[in-house]
This record gives sequence, structure tokens and C-alpha cells, in this order.
Amino acid sequence: MPDIREYMKSKKEGKDSSFIKKLLIHRVAVFYKIVILIVALIAIGVGIYVYFENKVYTKYNVISSVERTDTQTTTYYKYAQGILKCSSDGASYTDYSNKVIWNQTFEMNHPMIDICNDYVAIADKEGNKVYVFNTKGYLSEINVNLPIEKLQVASQGVVYVILNDGTGSKAKVFSKEGEELAKSDWAMVKSGYPIDIAVSDDGEKLGVSFLYVDSGIMKTQIGFFNFGSVGQNKIDNLVSAYPYESSVFPRIAYVNNATAVAFGDKKVAIYKGNQIPEVVKEIEVQDEIRSIYYSDSYFALVFDNSDPGAKYRMELYDLEGNKVLNLKFDQDYNNIVINEKEFIIVSEMGFSIYKMSGLEKFRYSSQKTLLNVMLEGASNRYVIIDSSNTQIINLKLN
Repeated sequence: MPDIREYMKSKKEGKDSSFIKKLLIHRVAVFYKIVILIVALIAIGVGIYVYFENKVYTKYNVISSVERTDTQTTTYYKYAQGILKCSSDGASYTDYSNKVIWNQTFEMNHPMIDICNDYVAIADKEGNKVYVFNTKGYLSEINVNLPIEKLQVASQGVVYVILNDGTGSKAKVFSKEGEELAKSDWAMVKSGYPIDIAVSDDGEKLGVSFLYVDSGIMKTQIGFFNFGSVGQNKIDNLVSAYPYESSVFPRIAYVNNATAVAFGDKKVAIYKGNQIPEVVKEIEVQDEIRSIYYSDSYFALVFDNSDPGAKYRMELYDLEGNKVLNLKFDQDYNNIVINEKEFIIVSEMGFSIYKMSGLEKFRYSSQKTLLNVMLEGASNRYVIIDSSNTQIINLKLN
């Protein structure tokens, strides 16, 4: 816009200001046209965003469909750019067209599997071996002399195992090549029994939920161990601990490198810290938790629901402990998959995709038993694994 003061000065000095006056009017008109255009563009952009955010899809294209001949006990996991398959006879990594990238045979009664980025660790519960893989295949076999109770792997391939000798528990840390890096002994009478563990992505922090009995009352202690430089001068590498009376925490998870969440029967606790985790939020839980699901940005608690017309109720929280959504739904479910913008409720014969607002974006019915549903990577593309096929579908607007 022109300088108003220049116009007023020229008028005061008696100069001919008609040109400046016209120029001022013209520039004001142009300015307001630009403002109107910008507002219109913003409104159009917001309208498009709202349209797609609230769009309900009813159709889809099948991008690919491949038959499989896996055993009935095979389980399927989203892994890297494809699928990890695991059974008591072995494990394999395939792309979505079922092309085998690597395959490993073994014999296990109850395989335990943990995946973190490109690394996979597999062990037999109560067994003595851990197999470590990355996307290229087999890396090492770790042999231990005590039964394996728990297993976790970090993003660099660092493996944590919890071993039980009958009188206490040991945490051992191994490199992806199988070299022992650290260990910590926990006397059961002192620490309690470790019912769950969680490892941070950087492989340095270990969260443990210890269950113990004190004066006939079940109690839990959530302990955090640092196996990096920060925990070297601490007893047993313990850097922080939080006791909970009259409460049991059967699950603990590192949802990202700096955030751990402990799920209890009476509360959920959120801990944050790059080196020494500290509790930042506790959420009181009134009803019995039926299921727990989480991603690196959210966690969900599922409860039985007493209201007619909806069997279940799901509470979705962000990692600050803020409730994002309270959703009631009626379909039975086997799994809930959460990502940044949506979540998928998977049942035996179908699944529903919901936006974080609670809007049901898409519903799918299957003729065969569903084993897993995954986000393929691109927006609106999903991998559907049923009892005999792997399909990739793309949602259509109409």
C-alpha cells in the first residue's frame, strides 16, 4: 500500500495530489483483491481437506492377489517392505507377492517374536536359543544356559533376554552378532518376578514390570535400567523405580525411544526421558481393561461396554495422556492396528477403518478368515491376509 503520510504531506504543501490520490485508491483496491483471493484459496483448501478427512469409501480396487500354502499355525507380521511369517517350524520374510527374501528353519514349541525396525529376534519360550535376523537374513544364533522368559530387540539389533534360574531372574544383553554386552541379576525376594519388559529403540534402556507380594498384597514396581554410560555407576544399572501398591502392571512398552507406557489393572502410567525415565502422567482406570494396542504416537484401551447396541468401548490416548477419542463399537475383534491418522479394527470375517475423529472411513467383509490387515505404505492401500491369499487393495472414492 502507498504511504498515507506522503499523501497528507503533499496536500498540506499545496501540491497537486490527484495522481497520488488515484494511485492510493488503486493500490487499496489491489490490496483487498489479493486479500480476498488469499482468503478464497484458504477456504477452498480447508474445504478440500475437510472433504477428504470426512470421506467415506465404499469401493476398492484389487491391486494384486497371491495364493499362499502356509500351515494353519503360521502368524503374520508387518515387517520392513513385506511380511514376516513365523510358525513352530521356522520363519521367513516375503514381499507382498509372496516371493521369499529369506527363510530359516527351526523347531520351537512356543515361538516368541519381537521386531524393531529392520531387526527380528525369535526364541522359544523356556528354550535356550535366540535367532537374530535383519532384512537380508540370518545374523546370529545366541545360546544361553537358562530358560528364556522374555525377549526384546532394539533398532540396532541389540537383544535383551530375561532368564529364570528358579530363584531369581537375569537380564542379559547381546549384540546382533551374539556377543554378550551386559547383564544384571535380580533376586526374586528383593525385586519380585519380572512379568514384562520393554526395550527402547536405542537399545540402552530397559523397562521392567516386577510383581511381588508384600504383607499378602500384590504390588508392582516399574524399574528402568540404563545399560549405557548413564547407568554404569548405578547398582544393577537401575536408574529409576516406581512402586505401586495394590496394583498389577502386566504390560509395559517402549512406544518410542523416549516414551514408555505401563498398563495396569487400575491405572496407566506414562514415563518420559532419553536417559532416566520419569513418570509424567498417570491415568486412573475404572473398568477392567480387555485389550491394549499402541503405536509410536497413540495407545488404545478396550473395555467391555454395558450399553445396548455396542459390545465394546475403546479409549484412544496420545502420549501426553490426553484422551483423543472414546469410541463404542459392536463388532468382535482379533486385532486393532493403529497408525498416525487412523486405526483398523480387524475381526475374523472383516475389518473397519476409522479416522482419529471416530468416523468410519471404510468397512470390508471377507469370505475367508482374516489373519491380519496392514497399511501397505501408500495412502489408502492395505494388505489383507486371509486363510489362503494375500491381497493388496486400494480404496476408491466412488
